[in-house]
Amino acid sequence: MLDHQSDSHEEMGDIRFHGANRDDVLVVSALQTRHSYPKHTHDAFCFGVMYDGAQDSVYGQKHRVTEAGDVMLVNPGEVHDGLPLGDHGRSFRTIYIEPQLVRDAAREAGVAMTGNLEVAPTAAQDHDLARIIHVLHKGYRDGEGRLGTDGLLVELLGKVVRRHGTERVRPHFNAAAAVALAWQLLRDDPLTDHNLDDLAALCGLSKFHFLRSFKRAYGLSPYSFLTQCRLQRGLDQLRRGVSVTQAGLAAGFYDQSHFTRHFKKIYGTTPGALRLSLS
Repeated sequence: MLDHQSDSHEEMGDIRFHGANRDDVLVVSALQTRHSYPKHTHDAFCFGVMYDGAQDSVYGQKHRVTEAGDVMLVNPGEVHDGLPLGDHGRSFRTIYIEPQLVRDAAREAGVAMTGNLEVAPTAAQDHDLARIIHVLHKGYRDGEGRLGTDGLLVELLGKVVRRHGTERVRPHFNAAAAVALAWQLLRDDPLTDHNLDDLAALCGLSKFHFLRSFKRAYGLSPYSFLTQCRLQRGLDQLRRGVSVTQAGLAAGFYDQSHFTRHFKKIYGTTPGALRLSLS
């Protein structure tokens, strides 16, 4: 089992974001946190290692328990949650990697993939990947140079796509293509105050059928998905170094407490704490 030793700045129950030496990577550490993540998605791939404790999660329609030593993985757009098992929380370290890096790795490895590339659940038991993630995460946190960490990143992603790369199966039912129009609109324009009547009309569906079909296709209600898109925009702003107030406004949150409350539910820390940890 990998040796997880807490850093001097980590506290029990703490979730910390760390800067990396490249903009398309984000690094997170959690020490005995009992934070329960609601259903949400990420734009990036997430690879991590569970060091202590366990987590119960639902990924789409599938249930998964991640235990100490397992690889944690989430594909872009994959609806999931995360609930601690046991009384003492769980400790993990994760790396968020932009999809283009993974697609580039697939191309360089000669793995034929479309834009629907995803990583299969078999990666969870790949302890060689866990070792690389562990070393790479430490390299980012310790501020190692790009040559060393980029080499590990290429090794990690090459092994991921060769061993566990697969194609995502898109939902197929009568209204799936129709609600994709609303999904794209919300993703592209999250700052607009969209209303249910217009979204349903765009898809050519009744409001009831639209709501039911959207959740069936994406695992979230339109409002929850819109909130996710706004929070992602807020996170991007914080990573650029803007103030919490400006990040909230840029993400469409005009009430600071509203922004903070939603942000902490999804990311496990407040916008202010995240900005401080990345500074």
